[in-house]
Amino acid sequence: MDRGECLGEGGVQELDGLHGAGDAVFVWRQPTCPPMQASSSLISLIFRENFWGLLSLQCLSVINNWRSSHAYPLNTFQITLRTKARKIESEVIVAQRSKRLESIHKKLISKPTMRMTQMQDIAGCRAVFEKLRNVYKLVSEYKSSRFDHKFRNEKDYISNPKPDGYRCYHLVYEYRGTRPETSIYTGLRV
Repeated sequence: MDRGECLGEGGVQELDGLHGAGDAVFVWRQPTCPPMQASSSLISLIFRENFWGLLSLQCLSVINNWRSSHAYPLNTFQITLRTKARKIESEVIVAQRSKRLESIHKKLISKPTMRMTQMQDIAGCRAVFEKLRNVYKLVSEYKSSRFDHKFRNEKDYISNPKPDGYRCYHLVYEYRGTRPETSIYTGLRV
């Protein structure tokens, strides 16, 4: 299958994974081809050489398809995070986001061998607690819970901060080929 075939009409399979909630029906957009079909190094090269040119439109379609395929899993993870976090601290702040195209571009340029499937932060949700101990309570709750999702990775940047001072606890689970990242902070940024 070549890259052009991967994109399909609109870049997504629009009827794969219908999920209902009352009278509403939600469509889970899944990739029409695995993102590894369009390697990140090729996409990075096209970004570098011709960011806004015609070839880049195919790359943008693949990247946007991969981003949109994270929407349903991300929402599911955010609901789970909100439910678990509010049991620990009622005033916790919970949010979700998809990685911006510019950020994906920068990451692919800085790590040319990275595949989009390795990028664990295409979609992410976060909880911000008032108290540090609540961060670890939530982590413990996640670790002792049973999920249909496969645990992939964790990073404790609170105990081991990044060189730039970044502090947070990251949990990554895999759900049907996507890897939404859950980040747990304290508002105090210890």
